[in-house]
Amino acid sequence: MSSSEDLTAKAIQNRDQNAFEHFFRAHYATLVAFANGYLCDHAQAEDTVQTVFSELWENAGRLEIRSSLKAYTYEATKNKCLNLLRQIQIRDRHNILYVQGLMEASSIEDSAIDPELNRRLRAALQKLPPKMRRIMELKYTQAAKVKEISVELQISENTVKTQLKRAREKVRNAMLAILVLLIAG
Repeated sequence: MSSSEDLTAKAIQNRDQNAFEHFFRAHYATLVAFANGYLCDHAQAEDTVQTVFSELWENAGRLEIRSSLKAYTYEATKNKCLNLLRQIQIRDRHNILYVQGLMEASSIEDSAIDPELNRRLRAALQKLPPKMRRIMELKYTQAAKVKEISVELQISENTVKTQLKRAREKVRNAMLAILVLLIAG
């Protein structure tokens, strides 16, 4: 660690607000760009970097920086991004299983969910373009693999993956809007 970085780290550990603000201004934009490389979502990248800086300030007295303060913040940002991506993946898996369960329910009575939510999910699925809807049906009601879908529909596996991703996003957005309305209402 250079003497300047060492002094900055020690000043922040001693809760010197000016040193912290200077370090924040000097590194915030590049850390956001770094986080955005992982998350591909600028707003989420900003939130992540703000969390890193907030935790840096909150834990300043207990910090054990082994290399440099800059390296520490990059490592903390990377770890926050990776944790967030894991959470998103888990949530996405849960949402897919939830949608799959809803799609497989043969009737509203068979479903253990709110009938209005089920109706709206089915309506959201019906709004998908026919080929995209067919891909979703094959994937989630018949548990077909991407390769099987591509063979049956005579399209590339990449097209299947892209269509599934777009369909999930459209259904997810429709369902999130509905859930927000139901919760707010």
